[in-house]
Amino acid sequence: MTWRSLRVPWVLAGVAVAVAATVAVVLLLTGTRFLAIATPSMGTIAPVGTLVVAQPQAHYGVGDIISFTENTRIITHRIVGDSAQGFITQGDLNGAPDGWRVTSADIIGKEVWLAPGLGFLLRALPWLLLGVVLVDGVVRLRFVPHRWRWSIRMIGWAITVTLVSWWLQPWFNMELLDWRAVDDGPGVLMHVVNTGLFPLSANGQHVVMGQDVVAVTTDQLRDGAYVLNPVPELSLWLRIALVIVCLLPLLFAVLRRDRDLRHTVEGDAVASRAAIRGRIVAVIAAVTVIIVVVLGALTSGASFAASVQNSTNSVGTRTLFSCAPQATDPLAGSKRFVYAMGTSGVTSETDMTGHGFTGTYQSTTTVSSVSPVACPRDTPVASVTFNGTNQCLFASGQLSSPGPNTFSLEGWFKTSNTSNGKIIGFGDSTTSGSDVYFDRHVYIDPTGRVVFGVYPNAVKVIATSAGTNYANGAWHHVVASLSSAGMKLYVDGALAASDATVTVGASGFSAYWKVGCGNLAGWADGAGNSYSGPSYFTGQIRFSAVYTVALTAAQVTARYTAGTP
Repeated sequence: MTWRSLRVPWVLAGVAVAVAATVAVVLLLTGTRFLAIATPSMGTIAPVGTLVVAQPQAHYGVGDIISFTENTRIITHRIVGDSAQGFITQGDLNGAPDGWRVTSADIIGKEVWLAPGLGFLLRALPWLLLGVVLVDGVVRLRFVPHRWRWSIRMIGWAITVTLVSWWLQPWFNMELLDWRAVDDGPGVLMHVVNTGLFPLSANGQHVVMGQDVVAVTTDQLRDGAYVLNPVPELSLWLRIALVIVCLLPLLFAVLRRDRDLRHTVEGDAVASRAAIRGRIVAVIAAVTVIIVVVLGALTSGASFAASVQNSTNSVGTRTLFSCAPQATDPLAGSKRFVYAMGTSGVTSETDMTGHGFTGTYQSTTTVSSVSPVACPRDTPVASVTFNGTNQCLFASGQLSSPGPNTFSLEGWFKTSNTSNGKIIGFGDSTTSGSDVYFDRHVYIDPTGRVVFGVYPNAVKVIATSAGTNYANGAWHHVVASLSSAGMKLYVDGALAASDATVTVGASGFSAYWKVGCGNLAGWADGAGNSYSGPSYFTGQIRFSAVYTVALTAAQVTARYTAGTP
């Protein structure tokens, strides 16, 4: 045995130990932690399998993504608010804030780097290393013929990768978050999220890593249960690359075959080298076992590398993650148009439904940023400012003759002005708010109540309860519907008022849907008293829509939760 024969493995082992020790010291001194996301609560921002590098900060604020301890779990969520008891946190996909408050002592650190996919490697690495070492130890036993060793290695390592992949499911995986029956007709709406690395198709919808969608399925098993079968959706080049990767072990085994057949294991020198290598393998195996044990124990706040475990708070019952999917969401039935407001430019709005009903602004608009309570996960985070004097969005391609008696109006609004104008409504003018015929509208009265009115030969209004001012400078969500079931008004996801006796609006004229303007002369406040409001709204509006159906309470709630943090 010579030093030259042992130099390479010992040098490599020494370098590995030195690097590991250096990294451990740096992490210990800086407080940096490496974490792996194991649940889908952070959506596409930090999907399952993301490596989170977290560092302690002097200050934390709303919008920061932090890792913290809750009992014995490590959780990575976003700060959405502050309170006297601590920070309020929430996963981006969750339907409500977390039920706890996070103090500074609980916080491990703020994310400084998110690396999707590397979290899988972090979790898999110790087990892969352990499998490699164990397989290598087995093939070095005396009874294993030398010519079979690399073949056995290839088989053993392949089995190791397969078992680890079966456990972590990093390649293709989709989780069901919640489901409910389709409103009309057969089928089930399944809210699913892609928790694998590669894209999948969920009944025709392309779903990338971390993305959630609502998919309709009518496929049933023999017992009547509905089933959704996602399939891989890979590009041609990615398919070719995966085939090549899968063939590499076979290619390596073929190239090694002749060399292994020529090699013999006779002689004391060879046996001595095998013994030394066996000791090296034993040392590496022992170190690997220690690493596995240590990493397995690091699911508490004392960890420097851990899996973020959040099984009881992974995802709520949100059926729409953001406001944009409402344009194509099957929950809503038919859509007239959907405008994101502030995302298409300053002179017009693109119809997100694809129907082509572009909206036109009366004057060049001002786009403003949005506070974190109105569709914060939509990009860009913006809204349109209505100045109360000459700003209006006309859906000029939406001439309706006569006015519909089954519809829903929707919008997010923010204002500090009572005695305000229309948020959304129906009128016959295409160039201003000076309508001659008008009804089917939502507006703010002198006390800050939200009012929905129609005119079936007389003014009929329903409104939010007296005493609550919705012109309070905060974002609110409103949906108003008319159908054979009557008038209904929803504010912030809940039914605020209804009148089952009113089932039609004004007739005998053609008009247009408009956002932020319209005549209110001769109308009524929330109490039914005379109110002639301004022709233009003052404040901000975000995501306005008109539907040709009356939304259900569940659909309204889904839209409200999609727009809240």
